[in-house]
Amino acid sequence: MKKVKGFTIPEIMIGMVIMLLVMGAALTIYNMSQVSWTEGNAQIGIERDASIAMGKMIRGISGVYGIMDAKSVNTPNAAPPNIDNTVVFTGVDNVNRSFYLSNGELWYDPNTSTSGGESRMVKNVSGLEFRRGNGTTQYGSEDRLGIKLALQQMVMSKTMSVTLYTAVKVRN
Repeated sequence: MKKVKGFTIPEIMIGMVIMLLVMGAALTIYNMSQVSWTEGNAQIGIERDASIAMGKMIRGISGVYGIMDAKSVNTPNAAPPNIDNTVVFTGVDNVNRSFYLSNGELWYDPNTSTSGGESRMVKNVSGLEFRRGNGTTQYGSEDRLGIKLALQQMVMSKTMSVTLYTAVKVRN
């Protein structure tokens, strides 16, 4: 009798099981990398949004008339310890402007004496604080305004968040 060359059924089955395990491992690694990329991309996005919003508050929407250029700064709703989520400031052009939190969004009002013209700067805001220095806080004297901006976003049932702090010396 002639010997037939080839694979037996058990050899083919073992090969298929090994191939199935390799494919399963590759698919698991691919899915984990997709989740990691999605979460990382979302974190980068909210960090970028927070940084841009903080910069616009400090330097102004178009690079002028920001809090650092203000002649005066007021936190109208502040109660001790001088914390508020609204700031009104007077620019060198004597126009009152404001940044405020409304329904989880940071808004900019370019002229508080007229209605309309407000623009949303960033959404997903979980916290916004303006704190005037009182000589005993980390912000020091009255000529400093502390700003805390926190953003939070749900991505694939995971909470991504960022909090930025800064203190701005007001010209007065």
